[in-house]
Amino acid sequence: MGQTIQQKQMEYFTRYARSCLKRWNSIVGQQITHYRDGLGTVVGITTIDNRIYVEVLLTARQESEKFLGLNLPEFFTHLTFPREIEKELEIRRWNSEKRLMDKKIGELRDLASQSSIDQSTYNTFNEIYDRLMRADRTRQLSEQDIQKINEYQQKLTDKMICEFRSLVSRPSIDQSTYNTFDEIYDRLMAMNQKRKLPEEIVQEINGYKKKLMDITRFTNLSEKAMNPNVRAHFSLPELDEYDIQLVGKWDPLLNNLDRTSLIELTENDNKAKWESGRLLSARSAEKIAVCFYRNYEKGVKDISITQIDENNNFDWKDYDLDVDGLHVDVKNSRQSQKSKDRYTEHCIPSFKYSRRTNQEVRIAGVFSPYIWTPELLEPTEHQESDEILFLGETGKKEQQKLKQEFKDLAGFERPNNLSKYFLPPWVFDYPEYVYKERDNALNELKDFPNLALLKEVELEFNLIPVGIAVGIDLTEILDNEALDLWEWKFLDQLRNRIMKYKLSLPFLFLTLLSHFIGMASSSKGVSDFNPDKYRKFLFYKGRSNFYKGRSNKPLGIYDPLKTIDALIEALSTLWTADNGLIRKFRVFKLMSFNILQGKSNPNENSWTTLIAYCGGRLEDGSACGKNPLVLGSSELCKECGKLICPDCRFCCKKCREERSPTDSTHAAPTGGFNSAGASEMGGSDGYPPY
Repeated sequence: MGQTIQQKQMEYFTRYARSCLKRWNSIVGQQITHYRDGLGTVVGITTIDNRIYVEVLLTARQESEKFLGLNLPEFFTHLTFPREIEKELEIRRWNSEKRLMDKKIGELRDLASQSSIDQSTYNTFNEIYDRLMRADRTRQLSEQDIQKINEYQQKLTDKMICEFRSLVSRPSIDQSTYNTFDEIYDRLMAMNQKRKLPEEIVQEINGYKKKLMDITRFTNLSEKAMNPNVRAHFSLPELDEYDIQLVGKWDPLLNNLDRTSLIELTENDNKAKWESGRLLSARSAEKIAVCFYRNYEKGVKDISITQIDENNNFDWKDYDLDVDGLHVDVKNSRQSQKSKDRYTEHCIPSFKYSRRTNQEVRIAGVFSPYIWTPELLEPTEHQESDEILFLGETGKKEQQKLKQEFKDLAGFERPNNLSKYFLPPWVFDYPEYVYKERDNALNELKDFPNLALLKEVELEFNLIPVGIAVGIDLTEILDNEALDLWEWKFLDQLRNRIMKYKLSLPFLFLTLLSHFIGMASSSKGVSDFNPDKYRKFLFYKGRSNFYKGRSNKPLGIYDPLKTIDALIEALSTLWTADNGLIRKFRVFKLMSFNILQGKSNPNENSWTTLIAYCGGRLEDGSACGKNPLVLGSSELCKECGKLICPDCRFCCKKCREERSPTDSTHAAPTGGFNSAGASEMGGSDGYPPY
């Protein structure tokens, strides 16, 4: 009799006997010795309820008795076979196991050959690998098999590292990409812990990890810097009885009226309807300005409302609000009825100083929807959705800096000796504290240790605007051939202005305009110049990868009415409509901050209007406000040299008065870029500046 079969063989029987049942049937008919010292013959092997049973016919002690249902491990623990049978079973067992291992090695090969190694593939590969390594410790695998297994493991590792490298080189690191990167990193580190990877591979992996962290940090900071969260939009405020009383102080026609009587008056009196709407809108603007400043935790005193108190100190004559000791006058302009994102007039008689403190009074601009008195006093659900926009601030000091930097291009006085300053939307800027998060991000980017990183992320992310806003020398991240010569010169101008005046909407606006004028008046043509190329320097695409989505935040400056985008659009139209026509002009001026005019030489008596907006009226009497009117796409009036509005055919007041009722050949400009609508607090609705 052979020796007793060991426990490891029992495990084999338990695991593989079912699948090899037919082979095991070959022992049927063999005599065996049972632990009861009884002789017997195997008469059958079968499975019942997932368990394997051996049927033995005992031939000693208990003749013809059958034992059925012995659990296989229990049975074979005390079972001996003739040596030749045991040897045969051992060979069969090993051959079966070898075929299984060959199959598993093939599965490793297939898994390592997959194009993408996801978590499921990685887990299955690991499970099979560990199983083969246990088999190798039990019964040594051949050197050829070990070589194959290591080859497939290396192939899987290389594939994960390649995918790792690909993720890092992709600048658009969204959350999904970052999660995938983290998964692969964890797999590689687990693989390194279990089966030591070469040191150079580990260093490479950790290098990519640091690179991704740098890219993620850089892009997150760039998003904060280029997309400031400016809280400047507000719902219509509730006007109480004190507000109505204040409006009565502003216009005797409305004095001593309560809410009901004021609404009744406007139903039959058009003058009262228009005037009350204008004044109530102006009061709403003051209340919205209070909300804006308090949003940024500023202490605000409403000085304007003190007019209803007979015993005040008359500070309200100089300014409307006291903001942490600074004096602010609120100027409101309403939308034109035709264009909801433009206004026509935003005028002030002059820049003021407080008579009591001799402090400069700052001007705060507010842009309001065009709503009549009943809706202002009793807003419906529709009107409540209308928003009032706080445009920002300006002051005499800012205007003087613009005048000093841009000279005649920044003439802010109105023409024809009108004693008013016109304030287009791009002249307003938000206070520094509004941009606290943006500036903190820019400061962190300024100290960013790995500028070489920008070379890899710049092309897809278009991070040139980030570099400009931060003040990075772009020659460090861009090759000379990356930009045309005129683009490098433009960048120098822009960078120098930002270093001198910080990020500022009015300085950015006039920098673009002055550079365009320089290109247009140059004696040497620049064939590759197009104003539309300004966009790639100003508008950060970021993860959206789309300029237009960021067109209200050039260089991280909040430009709610998109004045920079509108200027570029107008300049592009002017340049491409008739390049030869614009190139004949050599002298330019910006009138009232909103109308660009040119002359072919300084000695010419008349100016030709190049860009403007319409100050005429539509048939229903509302302001037209079409914007922009651009030479080349709009006709030029031969009589006055101004642009003819294609909508209302207006060019200037004189031409309108002189032409016959049937003559519609005249029209011309007034107004500003992406400006809009009705005049408030200084000027009649749609009042033309000429």
